[in-house]
Amino acid sequence: MKNILKKEFMLGIHPSCYITFAFILCALIPNFPMIVVFFYPFCILPQLMMGKNQENNDFEYSTLLPLSLKDYVKGKVVVLALFELTYLLLLLPMLLLRNYVLFNNPSSPVYYLNSPGFHSIITLYGIAFIVYSFVNLIMIAYYFAKFPKYILPLLFSIFGSFLLFTLFGLVMSYFPVIGPLFDQKEGIIAQLILLFVGIAFYFGSLFLTTNLGARNLKKKL
Repeated sequence: MKNILKKEFMLGIHPSCYITFAFILCALIPNFPMIVVFFYPFCILPQLMMGKNQENNDFEYSTLLPLSLKDYVKGKVVVLALFELTYLLLLLPMLLLRNYVLFNNPSSPVYYLNSPGFHSIITLYGIAFIVYSFVNLIMIAYYFAKFPKYILPLLFSIFGSFLLFTLFGLVMSYFPVIGPLFDQKEGIIAQLILLFVGIAFYFGSLFLTTNLGARNLKKKL
């Protein structure tokens, strides 16, 4: 696995992928919906990764290596997951700064510049893990079913993640019971349950994504 990841980072990752991490700074923009910050990886990473793989004939090169189809797919899935988890890790201090130092702190001079939507970081991360799970699963399975074409999987990653985040946002903002439960301190137990369910979904989906992607790639070939 170490050699697979080394090949991916040296040959399969476009340098612009690292620009994605700059979008964590959007969390510090006044009146900016925090849930939108979780959306950016799906707008940038799939396009750059899939596009560069196609331009560099990555699959043709990889067939010359002692790799199985499952190992090839696993390398793509693990690299995407590493970028997503790094993004979420770097975003956390920005959200803590926003919630507890800047806009939600009554002693802050910019306290009134609050953002729409809900503000519980635990809830946001729970939603993010669930959305990332489903979008990764369908996007990668679809990508290897259409391999090496990537435009439709890319469009799905963008619009699919947008619709899922919007759905979660609408449900938790406008339902009188669900909203307060997942956005206030009194609902901390429910928020933690959502977070742990999201994490379980995410890491469980990585195995399913790898298996479905490998199966679809084998059928395509």
